[in-house]
Amino acid sequence: MTTRLFDLPGGRVATVVIGIGTIVVGVYHLWRGVDGEFLDDIRTDDLSTRGRLVLATLGGVGMVARAVTLAIAGSLFIVAAWQYDPDRAAGLDQSLRSIAEVPLGRGLLALTALGLTAAGLYDMMTFRRQRLV
Repeated sequence: MTTRLFDLPGGRVATVVIGIGTIVVGVYHLWRGVDGEFLDDIRTDDLSTRGRLVLATLGGVGMVARAVTLAIAGSLFIVAAWQYDPDRAAGLDQSLRSIAEVPLGRGLLALTALGLTAAGLYDMMTFRRQRLV
């Protein structure tokens, strides 16, 4: 897909914009994960203190893990545009592979997997608790 995008007028610029947009979404997830504001969107009044703590932990860890993977994916788009190499642009799978390639990468990948698992558990637990605006 990136190869086709590169063939269009302004395709490299569009690839950079996609990369920056992906990073911005990652920063948004990081912010929400760190400040705990995501709990404002969930009905928690019927949960125990422990239940709220579990929900907050899963959500916070999960959002930070999402932020990391989104930032890596966005960076790979920018690198692809910079190097004019559409094969460098990648999605989540390549982002996770790039984590595995750095020193201590397998440990970081395990932490990322745990974080993404936490995000999935949070989503499962909150599916019916979402406050729709």
